[in-house]
Amino acid sequence: MLLRKIMQGFQDQYRECGLRSVGKLRQGRVEEASRLAHSLKGVAATLEASDLSAAAAEVEQALRKGRMGGLSVLIQTLDKAVDPAIVAASFLEGRQIR
Repeated sequence: MLLRKIMQGFQDQYRECGLRSVGKLRQGRVEEASRLAHSLKGVAATLEASDLSAAAAEVEQALRKGRMGGLSVLIQTLDKAVDPAIVAASFLEGRQIR
């Protein structure tokens, strides 16, 4: 039941998380971007999506340490890792995305 709830919200909550993170950073909302990465890291670990969890952890650490140089590459890596997880979640829920 818990896993089903996680999967139901995964697509909506984490689709385009890289783009949302960039938007938050442009607005100076670094802490919110860090929380988004932290949340994604935990959910990805729960779903055993290790590449996605690792990518989210790297973004979170960079933000928490104030390392903004190279952050765009980390966010691109995060986006590439989240896409397959979103597609998998959509198939499990019967809501295939295009």
